[in-house]
Amino acid sequence: MTYMLIFKIMTSMAGLLTFVAPVAMAQVSPASGSILPESYKVVSDGIDDAPSWNRAIKVACATGRPMLLSSRVYEFDTPFLQDNCYANIIGAGWQEPSDGRLSRGTIIHVRFIGRPVMTLQGNAAAGSLWTKFALYEDQPPPSVGWTPANFGDALSIDNINGGVEISHIMCLNCTTGLRIFKSGRTQIADIYGQFFRYAVIAERNYDSSTMDHIHAWPYWSQDKTVIAYQVEHLDTFILGREDDLFASDLFTFGAHSALKLITTHGNTPNAPGGSGTILHISTLRGDFTKWTLWDSVQSSSFTDGSIRIDELVHQGEAWPATVVAVISGSSAIRMDGAVSQISIGLLKADFLDEYLVDNADAQGATNFAVDQGFIDFSRGRPQPYYLNSPQQPSILAFGLQPQVYSGAKKPPSRIPFGSKGAVIWPN
Repeated sequence: MTYMLIFKIMTSMAGLLTFVAPVAMAQVSPASGSILPESYKVVSDGIDDAPSWNRAIKVACATGRPMLLSSRVYEFDTPFLQDNCYANIIGAGWQEPSDGRLSRGTIIHVRFIGRPVMTLQGNAAAGSLWTKFALYEDQPPPSVGWTPANFGDALSIDNINGGVEISHIMCLNCTTGLRIFKSGRTQIADIYGQFFRYAVIAERNYDSSTMDHIHAWPYWSQDKTVIAYQVEHLDTFILGREDDLFASDLFTFGAHSALKLITTHGNTPNAPGGSGTILHISTLRGDFTKWTLWDSVQSSSFTDGSIRIDELVHQGEAWPATVVAVISGSSAIRMDGAVSQISIGLLKADFLDEYLVDNADAQGATNFAVDQGFIDFSRGRPQPYYLNSPQQPSILAFGLQPQVYSGAKKPPSRIPFGSKGAVIWPN
């Protein structure tokens, strides 16, 4: 069915027709039966395209038709909200950035700070799809002491007790990326971008969500002042109370941590807190990253945190790579929290400062089980160690004797003098 756009017009003194505002908005695109946000633009919106999106999504939800986005730049001065209703938003895709800029595809230019850019919320939104668009923010240019602007989450998925899908998204230079809260069975795939505080934070999600191929890379800027900020502040993937998560191919470049495990505090009957359990990640990689896995789980009312990583690759080289140096304090795993169970298939690490696993501030003993390790200790301090655990009797156990390269330096010792931990492998 085709709907017509009816305009109110008025005649000026010169006899010219002047557009004032639509009195009956266009419903669908005749060719596709899809909702087009351009059809809902009114003069009073000015340059801001978010109001027309908000009008269009209501029609999409009411009719069950998808909202299709054009290959163009949309200006957002205000937030977009899909509130408690089902609809699909499908863009025209995007071309990978060149020279720090987006040039083709569906692009959202974010011009306001402090609030989420796009929010999908409410149980009735279950099953919705957002896909094939890009965002960029007006960040300050790189300079000494660089800090990102205080933009809100690019995408917020909130209180949806049923699966939604977010896929093929580019976030060119986002202060924070995707927030998933109390929204189980969420499917996240093919997310790309440069992030400054986090790419994904997920808490209170209780039903088997998935994350597949999330790539945090300096698409916008490789300036050393920007990367220095990231190494101090970017925890790329943050997981709180997240149950039965399966993730694959998580990659970050220039970060404080690739994956940070935290505790979700507070308990309510419908939203218990605690730490993540039965987390399964196929590949986790941190390049130019201080800690690839940072476990800061605190004591909680839920069971101890547990995670399986099939392949963990850590590279703690300092940026820029033109001068070979190690990030101060670089370790493949940092443990600051309470008891956890951490299992790793293949652990490959180089550019370590002093410890492969630094358990310095742990509040409880942790079992680190590693099937096989390939470890390069050659670029850090003169005397490296496998495990630092001065306070807790943690155990780092290898299934096979690790393959180690130390160069001209001393071979690594298992633990420092006085450590309460232990490192074991078969003879």
